Amino acid sequence: MGAGERVVAYDLATPRRLWVDGADTGFLGWAQHGDVVVMSAELELAAWTTRGEKLWSTFVEPPWDYTVVGDTIRLDVMGNERSFLLRGGPP
Repeated sequence: MGAGERVVAYDLATPRRLWVDGADTGFLGWAQHGDVVVMSAELELAAWTTRGEKLWSTFVEPPWDYTVVGDTIRLDVMGNERSFLLRGGPP
């Protein structure tokens, strides 16, 4: 779940809270790609497994956008494009 600057993950089977994180200047949304969940925030793009394990996080600056094609994420930050593995994160 995400709201404002707070991001929280829960295990619904148990139920229990797994972790609490933050998103500087605001959370925007979630997108699931297979067993990876991508969080968009105003200044951050991050990924977790569907089990709640954080894979990576990277700083972004508006305007930015990303797309996922297969197991690759394509990130465009202010016209600067780069690609990396969705589970591996940016270099």
